[in-house]
Amino acid sequence: MVTATLDAPPDGPAGADVSVTWTGPDYPGDFIGIGAPGQRYQRFQITELGSPESIRLPTKPGAYEIRYYLRRGGKVLVTRPFTVTE
Repeated sequence: MVTATLDAPPDGPAGADVSVTWTGPDYPGDFIGIGAPGQRYQRFQITELGSPESIRLPTKPGAYEIRYYLRRGGKVLVTRPFTVTE
């Protein structure tokens, strides 16, 4: 079974960069993304760049999720709630 973990602060200001520490398979094309719950990612960073990863937050405040995506099939291995603040 393939697994992953994500560690990030619980929130951050709109449009800022946030550091996300991750573990996972790091297959070619895997990525860390952020998006609203139930929706596709809005921003992402490939895992090839290593952990921790810096990801730019959306510019609209609200509830989001940080996710580890497998490139193959787009499967999400782990999700972490995140709040984008003003």
